[in-house]
Amino acid sequence: MSGEPTDSPGSQHPPSLPTWLLLGPLLIATVGLALLAISHPRLQRGYYRLKARVLSSPPVYEEARLPDIAPSSPADSAPPAEAFPKSDVPLVAIVIDDLGYDLAAVERLLALQVPMTFAVLPGRKFSDEAAALVIRDGRELILHQPMEPLPAQVPLFKGSDSFRTKHIDPGPGGVFLDMKPQKVAEKVEQNLSHFPGITGMNNHMGSAFTQNSPLMHAALAPLLSRGFYFLDSRTHADAVGFQVAAEMGLRTVQRDVFLDHEQTVDFVSRQFEALLRIAREQGSAVAIGHPHPETLEVLEREIPGVEARGFRLVSAGVLAHTHPEMGADPRLAGDPQAN
Repeated sequence: MSGEPTDSPGSQHPPSLPTWLLLGPLLIATVGLALLAISHPRLQRGYYRLKARVLSSPPVYEEARLPDIAPSSPADSAPPAEAFPKSDVPLVAIVIDDLGYDLAAVERLLALQVPMTFAVLPGRKFSDEAAALVIRDGRELILHQPMEPLPAQVPLFKGSDSFRTKHIDPGPGGVFLDMKPQKVAEKVEQNLSHFPGITGMNNHMGSAFTQNSPLMHAALAPLLSRGFYFLDSRTHADAVGFQVAAEMGLRTVQRDVFLDHEQTVDFVSRQFEALLRIAREQGSAVAIGHPHPETLEVLEREIPGVEARGFRLVSAGVLAHTHPEMGADPRLAGDPQAN
C-alpha cells in the first residue's frame, strides 16, 4: 500500500485537509470583494456605467437602421426651380402610406424602379428598416404623421341598428386636439428628426385634427423651418391643411385619389384608371395607396405600361409648390403658440 497517504504518526507527509476547507475561505473572500466593489460609491458608479453600456448595445436588427445622413437645412432643402419643369405629358404621383409594418411589400414596390413617394409611420416595428430601404434606393421618403381622427360609430353588436362611439388611436408619435400648439410642434419636430433624409410630410388619419387651423399651423411649422413640403391627404372634406400650408408659404399639394379604401383588385384597378383620367384632365394627379396585396398586384401590373399610355411618373414632391395667389396670413407667420 506504499505511496498512499497514512495517518500514522511516523508519516513524512502532513495530514491532508478536505477540499472544501481549502476552497471555502477563498470563495468567501471573492464574494466579499465583489459585494464591496458594488457597494462602494465610487466603484458602484463604475459598475452601473459598465452595465448601462452593455444594456444599450443595439440589437442585431438595428444594423438596418438609417444611414448617417446630415439633416437638411432650410437653405438646401427646397429643390431648385428646375426640379419642377413644365411637362407636355400628364404627371402622376403615387404615394404609399403606412410604411413600418411590412418590409416585403416595400421591397416589391422598390423593385418597380420608378419614381414613387413612401410615407413612413413613426414608432412601428419596421419603421427604421423600411425608411432605410427607401433612402438607399434613392426614392422619396416623407413622414406619415399620425393625427387625431374623428370618433367612429360602430354597431353595438353584429347586425345591431344601435351604435356606440369608438375613439380611434392614430398610433405612436401622434398629435391630438387636447395638446397645446407648442407640444404639437415639438412632437412633429421629434418625428421629423428621427428620419434623416425625408423631404416632407403627410397626415395619417387626422379627420378631426386637420380641421383645426391653429393646430395645423403648429404641426406644419417644423416643415417651414426645414424647407420641406406638405401633402394634404384630405381625410375629411373640411380639412384645412392645404390652405394653412399655402398661407404659411410652404410648398404643398393635395391628394386627388385614394386607391384602396376598398381592398379588392377590381376596385383598385378602377381607382387607378380614375387617377390617370384626372391627371389627363388637370395636368397632374396624386394618388395615395397602401401596401395591401391587392394594391401591390394592381401597381405591378399597371405601372410598367404607364409611360406608354402617355403619362410620366414623378414623386409627390415634384408636384408640390408654393401658392402665392392664396397670400400669406400674417397670423400664421410667428410662433405656433401665437394661435
